[in-house]
Amino acid sequence: MKLWLKIFIVTLILFLAAFYAGIFFLSNIVYKTSLDNARAQAFAQHNFVANLLASNLAMILERERDMDKARDVAMDYYAKYYEKRGVRLELLPQKDVTVRGSLGGARVQEQLTPEFGRRQSLIVSQDGHMVIYVSGYMAGHFSDHILIYSQDITDIAQAQHALTNRLIFSGVIVTLLFLAVLYLLLNRLMKPVRVLQQTSEQIAAGAYDVRADIKGNDEIALLGLRFNSMADEILSRMDEERQNALAKQQFIDNLAHELRTPLTTIYGYAEFLQRAKASDDDRISATDHIMQQVQRMQALSAKLLELSITRRTDIDKEEIHLASCLERVCEMLLPSLGQEQVKLAISCGDQIVYGSEVLIEQLLINLLDNAVKASPKGGRISLKVFGEDAVVIEIADQGRGMAPQQIERIFEPFYRVDAARSRALGGAGLGLSLCKQIADVHNARIDVVSRVGEGTTVTLCFTTP
Repeated sequence: MKLWLKIFIVTLILFLAAFYAGIFFLSNIVYKTSLDNARAQAFAQHNFVANLLASNLAMILERERDMDKARDVAMDYYAKYYEKRGVRLELLPQKDVTVRGSLGGARVQEQLTPEFGRRQSLIVSQDGHMVIYVSGYMAGHFSDHILIYSQDITDIAQAQHALTNRLIFSGVIVTLLFLAVLYLLLNRLMKPVRVLQQTSEQIAAGAYDVRADIKGNDEIALLGLRFNSMADEILSRMDEERQNALAKQQFIDNLAHELRTPLTTIYGYAEFLQRAKASDDDRISATDHIMQQVQRMQALSAKLLELSITRRTDIDKEEIHLASCLERVCEMLLPSLGQEQVKLAISCGDQIVYGSEVLIEQLLINLLDNAVKASPKGGRISLKVFGEDAVVIEIADQGRGMAPQQIERIFEPFYRVDAARSRALGGAGLGLSLCKQIADVHNARIDVVSRVGEGTTVTLCFTTP
């Protein structure tokens, strides 16, 4: 059963119990008040008639000298007079304490024994009628007689019944109105709950950007606010996990991409050791190169792990002499330069930059490797290093070049200008994406100027030590 239906039923039950209990309580109060008023009126009438009758009986007794006859004469007059008003009077000797009376042919026999100086009342039902009896002793010569005053008060019971019916009918109308108002009110109050339910279902179905639109300052609105905050936090955590997963995958892709050059070098020297008839010095030199490349692979993988997994923006900086750095880079690129028959012209002084030597070497390797692949057979690449406060490294080739709209996207991961060609500067993928990342952590600016069919110039500017 739904929550709103439970609240509706419980509220309705409580309302009906309280409302109809109030109706019957009010009806009984009104009925009791009416009876009390009728009793008070009957007492007043009894007192009036008793006093008037006592004085008249004394006068008649002086004339008739017969008490029974005087009583019969007086009662005959008063009985007829009050009977027209729906009142019956009986004057009985004290010895006859049992009241025998009739009203409209109905018989009643009740015990009414009033105390001296006090009156007693009794309300009885007689053949569908309600009659009130008041008894009390007379005064004077008839002090041993009891005057019985009886009056039909059926109209009070009928009025009570009619009032009860009106209250019940009014209660039915009020109940229907209450049901309508309660339904509308619950529907309005439960709307935020339905919004939360629908939002949670949408989020569970995968719409993680959906939020509950709940307005107000009550507890449900506060719950909606907390719900949205929770959803934002979950989405933030999911994005973080997604970014971590992407960073790990990019690390693997970058590592696989960047290890090709040292692996190529290792393979070349290993092939040399296997096939060539070299001297011991050449073999020692070859193994030294292999060991250097292995160490470089280890250092490179560690740096890439720091950049990709921990997303470090600060690195441990060391002094880097670009002349010796370029010498090692050229040595690693000799196989690809010889294979593509490309000449590399280097112009470098004693410039010094600060940063990670492994990452700077990899940056230069990627830029030069892209320049080699973009150059035609027998082409020429120029590498210049100049500047003092701001050290600039400029790499220019005479390759295919790129269009302006292609230059805007070359630093995007996995973007290629021409998917049919191998990765070159104009078809940059992970290589240039990593170059941009390395330049950023060194506070260096990397710019690319290119023209289709004329070549590309890449400028790397280190502006801070």
